[in-house]
Amino acid sequence: MRNIFYIIGFIIFYGQVGLAQDIHFSQYQHTPLWVNPAFAGQTQGDMRLIANYRNQWSSVTVPYQTMALSYDTRIPKYFGRSCSYFGGGILLMNDQAGDSEFRTTTAQLALAYHQSLSKKGKPSYLSLGVNVGGTQMGLKPDKLYFDNQFNGEGFDTGLSNGEVLDRTSFFYLDISAGLNFSIALGKKSGISLGVGAYHLNQPNVSFLGDSAEKLYSRLVVQGSGVISINEDFPISFIPSLVFMAQGPHQEFTSSLLLKWSASEEFSLYLGAGYRGGDAFIPMLRIDYKTVALAVSYDLNSSDLSKVSNSNGGMEVSLLFQPNIFNEKQDCQSIFCPW
Repeated sequence: MRNIFYIIGFIIFYGQVGLAQDIHFSQYQHTPLWVNPAFAGQTQGDMRLIANYRNQWSSVTVPYQTMALSYDTRIPKYFGRSCSYFGGGILLMNDQAGDSEFRTTTAQLALAYHQSLSKKGKPSYLSLGVNVGGTQMGLKPDKLYFDNQFNGEGFDTGLSNGEVLDRTSFFYLDISAGLNFSIALGKKSGISLGVGAYHLNQPNVSFLGDSAEKLYSRLVVQGSGVISINEDFPISFIPSLVFMAQGPHQEFTSSLLLKWSASEEFSLYLGAGYRGGDAFIPMLRIDYKTVALAVSYDLNSSDLSKVSNSNGGMEVSLLFQPNIFNEKQDCQSIFCPW
């Protein structure tokens, strides 16, 4: 029975040091509801729609593919003169990993409250958010090979693998929460700092009915900002970092982007990120009016680079952030670096 634990463990943890159990993205800036539930409604526009696609390890094995779709919005009503408001959203994700087609499908609803801390001057907010949803996990063990199927010359799938799973798919409830502080330091500059905690209920993710294997809670600490030389200069810098800890696993990713605002309608971002002990990540993003396209590629730097030839994963994000409420508000927008 140990064989199946090894294989499933590799599928979940990707066989790397420092990679957390959960699905992860290199463009964590473009998966806000997966980083902190308090980000629901913290948008540059009235609403935000994001589509993500990630493909990795195609040079090593069957590609691991991840797709996500999220929508969040500012509920168009402030509370009196306080400028406080609610935000809501939805997150959908699907991940398929390796030969066994290990699949994780997630749907979550997000609700956040953004409390204004200043009535005049530089807007600052303290935000509290909650995600509630469910996840379906499953795999196809008949697509895996085990030592019992080796006939001396090769693997014979007609032979019994000698392994027994009580279930090949299951569903669990998932609860997460987060807290974030943001402050605008000018028309272009600002800071956002927060912490999120996912899988607070630590659901059972075992494929063996008589065994309880709890999913570790995932702690996320993130910070980002925009630094502008002055309000009229078209160049600004966007540093950001995220630290995740899940059980014995930890991951630290930092990035620095340079933003060139050619006009009010067009901006170009260039820069790179680094995920500790794993990958160097060049990034490019183009904004035109309310639409943005971001592309990155993981250049693998871990021990796996000997096999992968440093080919890690491509990631693409498409964002849409329109202003459609057209309400006249005395309140300034909440700071959002993206």
